[in-house]
Amino acid sequence: MGPVEVLSPGSPVNIGGPKPKALLAALMLEPRQVVSIDRLVDLIRDENPPQSAVALVHTYVSALRRKFAEIGADAALRTRAPGYVLDVDPADVDIVEFTRTVASARRAEQQAEHSVAAQLYQRALGLWRVH
Repeated sequence: MGPVEVLSPGSPVNIGGPKPKALLAALMLEPRQVVSIDRLVDLIRDENPPQSAVALVHTYVSALRRKFAEIGADAALRTRAPGYVLDVDPADVDIVEFTRTVASARRAEQQAEHSVAAQLYQRALGLWRVH
């Protein structure tokens, strides 16, 4: 994990400033699930969002869509009432894969499969990146 980024065959894509990155991070928490615009506003703005917050979400979505289109992933960000869906394989989202791997490691640990648990924890740690 680490910074929010999109990789296009292995190389990072500049997706913009902090707010588009925050929007993408919010959508990545629930890949292939509808995230309402109200929820996105709550996740990317402070406690007192401006009246223009909904319009700003639409602006950030447009910016992300342009970036996705540049790398041939036009369909990655879809509009679906009452918000948006990040249509990517959950296994391609590090936080999702991390959570799944840690859960598997904990199950292995509970079943006294310590070497399997250690390998799974190591795999989960390998997803962390510091930039």
